[in-house]
Amino acid sequence: MFFLHNLERRVLLHPSYFGKNMTELVTTKLVKDVEGTCTGDYYIIAIMDTFDLSEGRILPGSGMAEFTVGYRAVVWRPFKGEVVDAICTSVNQHGFFSNAGPLSIFVSTHSIPPDIQYDANATPPQFTNHSDIVIEPGTHVRIKIMGLRTGVGEMFAIGKIDGDYLGREMVWCRKCTKAVGDRMCLRTGTAALATKKKNDSDRHMGNTNGVDQSSSSIELTST
Repeated sequence: MFFLHNLERRVLLHPSYFGKNMTELVTTKLVKDVEGTCTGDYYIIAIMDTFDLSEGRILPGSGMAEFTVGYRAVVWRPFKGEVVDAICTSVNQHGFFSNAGPLSIFVSTHSIPPDIQYDANATPPQFTNHSDIVIEPGTHVRIKIMGLRTGVGEMFAIGKIDGDYLGREMVWCRKCTKAVGDRMCLRTGTAALATKKKNDSDRHMGNTNGVDQSSSSIELTST
């Protein structure tokens, strides 16, 4: 979940940068040092603005100037139970790893629907139901976070795709209404596709076409 958070940080500036534009240099260094980092509890996505820039204090022995800067930033803190969209990065017999932005998520085979099995003979190795679902590196998946582990400057999560409206993001051809694995339908040769979320439990809920009817489609046109 995203938040707008007021934070504070000490910024060191080398004596060679002392001059009229020190305020801009301090702000630039703050953005370079902070954006994209993890505090252990949340990720700092972007700095919106700065405020309360203190006067510089010369540090004895080094000549560096220390500034205390207050800033407002957009932060992302993942929570247990949150549903995120991620991209699969690697697959093995124990499950698969994926990235939801900066967060690494592991999904175990115990948290994957039983009809989706690991296929070591495929190239590349993948999880598949030998029909319309394939999870391999580069596949977009929707995952529910089941647990989080925090460390110094990093976070790691475990998740599951065994649930309603979770799993692989499917791409559907507008003409033949079949699921395809690429942006081109080999049956009709059309590149104009509609994307919808695949609900792995639809076959248990009476939805015969396997499409989440509540999801809005996004039309992709060929260039």
